[in-house]
Amino acid sequence: MKRKTILFTGGGSPGMPGILHCLKYANDPNFRYIGADMNPYASCRHQFDAFYPIPAAKSPDFLDKILEICEKESVDLLVPCVTREIHTLSKNKEKFKEIGTTVAAMDYDKIEIVNNKANLLSELKKKGMEVPEFYVAEKWEQAEEYAKKLGYPNNSFCVKQEIGNGSRAIRVILPYDEMATEFFENKPNGMICSYSDIEGILKSINPWPCRMVIMENLPGFEFSVDILAKDGEVILSIGRRSVVVVSSNPMQCVIEKNEYIENYCKDVVKKLNLSGNIGFDFKCDKNGIPRLLEVNPRLTGAIVSCCAAGVNLPYLGILSWLNMNFELPKINYGVRMIRRHEEIFFDKNDNLISF
Repeated sequence: MKRKTILFTGGGSPGMPGILHCLKYANDPNFRYIGADMNPYASCRHQFDAFYPIPAAKSPDFLDKILEICEKESVDLLVPCVTREIHTLSKNKEKFKEIGTTVAAMDYDKIEIVNNKANLLSELKKKGMEVPEFYVAEKWEQAEEYAKKLGYPNNSFCVKQEIGNGSRAIRVILPYDEMATEFFENKPNGMICSYSDIEGILKSINPWPCRMVIMENLPGFEFSVDILAKDGEVILSIGRRSVVVVSSNPMQCVIEKNEYIENYCKDVVKKLNLSGNIGFDFKCDKNGIPRLLEVNPRLTGAIVSCCAAGVNLPYLGILSWLNMNFELPKINYGVRMIRRHEEIFFDKNDNLISF
């Protein structure tokens, strides 16, 4: 049997070492894995069977370069792992199909909803599902009005761009007494911002590059669910409670079952007819009720924790997109993930140094 070639974008993303660890653990000789990233020195590049530097998603050359790689390497499955790339790759699925490549992304009409925080919350609210209190602003005057509706200056609120990831263009605006507590008692947190600062930032740009979601701040614990779905049905669902989060990346988490949250995810998958590897992020409100933050229609940064708990979602996702059969694994709840930093080194000729 000829080995199938799988191309991952985001070869330098924080979650890629874990994804590759999952694929290595699967130890399936029928697949070869190649990577691509806008950083030619992506830390994982030597772990792929081949690696290609690519333009940024917003570059006019991005699509042509990915198509060129897929044709050159006879790629069977293209797995986008970068939020900003998914729209372009989903929209052009037919171009990839013509050269024999399946794009592991939902159809564009679904991506336009799921990968956009404003569209997602609006669509779920329309379908009668519980969502955080939120508003969609296109200019500062609207944002100012919505902040007051959310109770500022007595209550904190959150501002986030409608499409983004990795804590880009997301800020939590605290009342000044809470800002003082943060200042004296906690380490600096790049997510926290004063009202005057966010006002200065958003008023300095006209028009805004995108709409902004003005939302109630959710102060409780974070919970994520990694799901593998097909045609609106959940195949596998595994939850994890975040213990320590740094710049939106879980540094410690515990695999746990939360039926309320997982049932909510199943409802979303069914109502929106979703497929593929999908990550759901929740935070609890001031009353301890979990509220949906966002949905990521891709492999998530901490998905390796699921593999440690017996569910190899990156590998099973590949099998699902390629319509290959697999058995449903058993989830080992209680597994705890603790991340650490580890250095790698290269010589002047870009050869990996081991010591």
